[in-house]
Amino acid sequence: MSSQVVQDELDGLIRVSPRHLARLQGPAAGLTLRPGHIRTNEQGPHLSVFKGRGMEFAESRPYQAGDDIRQLDWRVMARTGKPHTKLFQEERERPVLFWVDLGPSQFFATRGAYKAVRAAEITALLSWAAFHQGNRVGGIIASRHAPVLYKPMRGKPSLLRFLGGLAQHPAWEQDRSQRSDTYYESGLANLRRIAHPGSLIVLVSDFHHIDERELKHLSALHRHCEMMMNFVYDPFEQQLPRSTTIPVTDGKFRLRLNGRDARTAQDYQGHFQQRIQQVRDFSDRYQIPLIEYSSLDNPIEPMSKRLRRHA
Repeated sequence: MSSQVVQDELDGLIRVSPRHLARLQGPAAGLTLRPGHIRTNEQGPHLSVFKGRGMEFAESRPYQAGDDIRQLDWRVMARTGKPHTKLFQEERERPVLFWVDLGPSQFFATRGAYKAVRAAEITALLSWAAFHQGNRVGGIIASRHAPVLYKPMRGKPSLLRFLGGLAQHPAWEQDRSQRSDTYYESGLANLRRIAHPGSLIVLVSDFHHIDERELKHLSALHRHCEMMMNFVYDPFEQQLPRSTTIPVTDGKFRLRLNGRDARTAQDYQGHFQQRIQQVRDFSDRYQIPLIEYSSLDNPIEPMSKRLRRHA
């Protein structure tokens, strides 16, 4: 069997190709990232209220009966002595900046595809959705290698460069034990430095390393930017099989997880629940849209439930 045939069979399972991500342009056409169209949680009936600008100031004009008094332009009123109303126009484009996690914990799956594959597909789908709506798209690829930055730019060629860089990133190679273990915090610090106010920040990760330091970076970003969180997990992370002992390795160390031991099973399940609850609590506190994906999912299905279709 040729190496190309093997690569084709693995595409979408343990790695992705630029062609695989480019093909997601079609399914993404029905998704929207417009403010007010993303449900903030699975059960809640309300829609998200993004904190980004959304509307740009156009001009002030003399007040007319029926104008919203909340839009009075107090500066012009102080200067002229007459009431004026601010007029706004919808922002036609905005930067959409992805933060994509290709850390070691993402290269794992017991069913479906690697979490890294799902993360790449989620990024591609949402990138194409942003592109279809006329936005500038870029991102940071975070891993144990040096972070790679793609400045938000308009146009299909720049989007394809971003997706091609995501598909061909060195993190997809087998040796993932190199470089710094602090890539998570440093990646989010980089994101804070380059994100302009009013940008949409899209996080795609298993949030395996999330802690209070990282949440402080996200809180600071939320003050000036819109945000969206995408949580990727494998079903095995939720609960150990109770009837067997499972050998696991990270390529260097080996251990056995005893699913028959109630304490071990409880601690294992509690670790995952603590991580996902931390992300959910942060999402609820700041009303940030959060979508959860299993490695078994075709990502377009959870997205279609949460991202309202175009009217």
